[in-house]
Amino acid sequence: MKILKFNSDKISSEKIIHYYNSALSALDVKFRQPNDDLRYLTDAERGALFDSARIELSIEAGFMLLAYVESLFRTDFVLRVENRKWKDPLTLYFRDTYNVATKPYKYGLEDIFYGWRYKSGRCDKQMDNIISNLPQYFKYRNWIAHGRYWIFDEENYIRRYNFDSICLLVGQIHKHFKDKLKHSNRMGERE
Repeated sequence: MKILKFNSDKISSEKIIHYYNSALSALDVKFRQPNDDLRYLTDAERGALFDSARIELSIEAGFMLLAYVESLFRTDFVLRVENRKWKDPLTLYFRDTYNVATKPYKYGLEDIFYGWRYKSGRCDKQMDNIISNLPQYFKYRNWIAHGRYWIFDEENYIRRYNFDSICLLVGQIHKHFKDKLKHSNRMGERE
C-alpha cells in the first residue's frame, strides 16, 4: 500500500552546495568591486554588510541542507512502513510503531531518529554518533523555520551549525548510511 506520493523534483545536496558557492561568489563580487548601491558606505560599513549577508546565506543554505537530510530519513521511513517484504529490525520497529491513521510526514522526526539509533545504529559507533547529534541540528533548523523570533543562543548555534559543519554532517550521512537508507524509485508516481 502506497501511503505517500514522492516528489520527482527533489533537491540534492550537490545542488544546494552549488547554489551556496555561486551565491557566495556573487556576494563577493558585489561587495569587493565598485558598486553604485554601496558607494556611500565606508569600508567598515561595507565589510559589516558583507559579513551579515554571508552569515544569512550560510543560515539559508544550511536550512536547505537540513531539509534535504530530513527528506532522506522520512523517505526511508515511508518506504520501510510500506514494504512488507523487508524484515530487518528497523523496518519491523517502524511498522510496529507507525499508526496508519497518522500521515507519514507527521510522524515525529525524533521517533525516526530513535528507531535508527536503537534498532540500527547501535551496531556502528559512527552511525550512532551521527544519529545522536541530529536532534541538535534539527533544533537549530526549527529555530530557523519558525522565524528566529526567540532567543536561541544564536551566536553559539550560528558558529556551531554553520554551512560547513552541516556539509560535513551530510557527507557523513552519505558515507555511513549510503547502503542503509532506502530510496524511492517512484518519484512523481501517482497513487
